[in-house]
Amino acid sequence: MISHQNRIFRIFNVFSDSIIVLFSIFLASLLRAQIVQDFSFSDISIFFKNPILLLSLVLLWNILLYENGLYPTNRLRSLAHVAWIIFKATFIGVAICGFVIFFLEARLASRLTLTLFGFFSFGLLFLKEISVRETLKRSREKGTGVRNVIIIGEEGLVSKIEESIHRNTHLGLNIVFTCCLDSRSCEELEQCEFGGNIQVFMLEKNIDNVIFAVGKEKLSDVEDLILKCEEFGAEIWLYADFFETMFAKKEIDNLDENIPFLIFRTTPGFSWQLVCKKIFDLAGAAILLILTSPLFVITAIGIKLSSPGPVFFKQKRVGFHGRKFVFYKFRSMYSDAEQRLDELKGRNMMTGPVFKVKDDPRIFPFGKFIRKFSIDELPQLWNVLKGEMSLVGPRPPLPMEVAKYRGWQRRRLSMKPGLTCLWQVEGRSRILDFNKWAELDLKYIDNWSLWLDIVIILKTIPAVLLRVGAE
Repeated sequence: MISHQNRIFRIFNVFSDSIIVLFSIFLASLLRAQIVQDFSFSDISIFFKNPILLLSLVLLWNILLYENGLYPTNRLRSLAHVAWIIFKATFIGVAICGFVIFFLEARLASRLTLTLFGFFSFGLLFLKEISVRETLKRSREKGTGVRNVIIIGEEGLVSKIEESIHRNTHLGLNIVFTCCLDSRSCEELEQCEFGGNIQVFMLEKNIDNVIFAVGKEKLSDVEDLILKCEEFGAEIWLYADFFETMFAKKEIDNLDENIPFLIFRTTPGFSWQLVCKKIFDLAGAAILLILTSPLFVITAIGIKLSSPGPVFFKQKRVGFHGRKFVFYKFRSMYSDAEQRLDELKGRNMMTGPVFKVKDDPRIFPFGKFIRKFSIDELPQLWNVLKGEMSLVGPRPPLPMEVAKYRGWQRRRLSMKPGLTCLWQVEGRSRILDFNKWAELDLKYIDNWSLWLDIVIILKTIPAVLLRVGAE
């Protein structure tokens, strides 16, 4: 994950810096035209009529920024250091361009344009670095992109990893809990440190990663804990200093230069596909909210005319690794639905922790209609925009349902919940066994790809229109 994350950040920086360089050329040419009252745009036309020349300039700036050390881990440096790196790269770049123009008598750009280009490229590149740093800082403070971590291992290694995580703040790792093995067994450790059940502890603390920092001789001591963490769906990082010769052909990620990890995951790792999924979620939710806004108005009026009470139904649901959030739906039941739940428990048609009733008397007529066509689910697009849900993913359960999950069923919480999923396109209420439902969710998690999301969305459309399995 770490190397993939750094690689994607580096590609983002190169791409954004290239755009800034192009924009700086345009601004410099435009301002030069304003100053000398020459609106022929001769300087900019030279560049944009020669794409190879323009590409060479952008490539030169990227090479200079890279060679001066901007790209690998600039968030670990002070802003003054980052400013100095950008200044050096810009100064050398302008000097090279000036040399080419002056000594080779190449009519590429005026000296004024070149000077202005230097000022603009330095200013905009530095402003981008400030903006990225501030955006990441605010997102980390809000908990966005932060991964909660447990560290289990030998005292010396635990301290070493803690120091590295605190040093590499850009990775967004939040240490929730650490515990040292000392001479205790796996069972004693679980009883003493995690209250008897590490999976319940991980669910309560919303744990994403578990780091095991042990030497080769103590690896067997934590084997049972590793298996339980795997069943939960957390990403497991195993300190792998002793694996370097044993697994020479395997890729081992690094937290720091001298802290290698062998990583085990049961969910998709950080990749371009996941970045595209996030963009697809945000863009899709925004577009669908705009397109369905007339339907929102009609549905709200229908609910108000059918039953007294609020238009929207809000409820606490459980999301990614146990994180709770407020879940939105159009209200389809009478206002006293929660109070009448006990009288219907004997009619539950599902096996397992989920509650569903055929011909639920708590649903008013218009509510039954919007349920048939899944219109009641549309407000969850707001949950998608907030980053709490995805367009495709396991459906978000209630806290009381999660409390009854068996160990392996908790892994369905290891991906962000979604508006639609395999369970919905496979028939929804026709699947009465929660074990089958959970198996479909795990099948989705284990085989996830961007293409699978697209297939599920395409299958959801006829499933909704034909009311397959709707209750």
